[in-house]
Amino acid sequence: MHEPQPTATEANKRLARSFFQLLHGGDVEGAVALLDPGGTIQQMMHRKFWPVVGWPAAPDPGPYPVVSMEFFTTELRAIGEAYNCETFRFVVDEVIAEGDRVVLRVHNEGRYPDGDPYEMGYCFLFTIRDGKIVRVIEYADTHYGFANREAGTQNMAMVAEHPELAGKIRAAIAGERP
Repeated sequence: MHEPQPTATEANKRLARSFFQLLHGGDVEGAVALLDPGGTIQQMMHRKFWPVVGWPAAPDPGPYPVVSMEFFTTELRAIGEAYNCETFRFVVDEVIAEGDRVVLRVHNEGRYPDGDPYEMGYCFLFTIRDGKIVRVIEYADTHYGFANREAGTQNMAMVAEHPELAGKIRAAIAGERP
């Protein structure tokens, strides 16, 4: 007796979950390979916060700019370089899917490069076509994440004490090699 083929929705759920499993395992390039280079990402962090985290200005004038998947790829690689994936993990808590759309409730657990604990909650909406993630909408509970770091003051202190970390991340996000 042979095993039934998974439905397209089940296959999309598996692909979305595997994206985070690859990141969890430290395989950033494997996760990047699941992204359609022509796709887009919309990170639901108001653009006024972009300079704080070192992101370049987006061409989209809205508060939540839609940017190229290349931007997301660069961001993922920068995170992979700056953080130890053994101590900075994405954990999938829940997956819901319908057709080509998959919603994932995810959280991070781990440590900042300075050793302080890191936690953040996320909700991702992926659109998947032909075995690739073509659209990402990311909602991050930045208030909780920064509150976890005493409203970001420790993070700013870390950047002040170790500017090479901030510079490396900013350069990678800008597509430059330090």
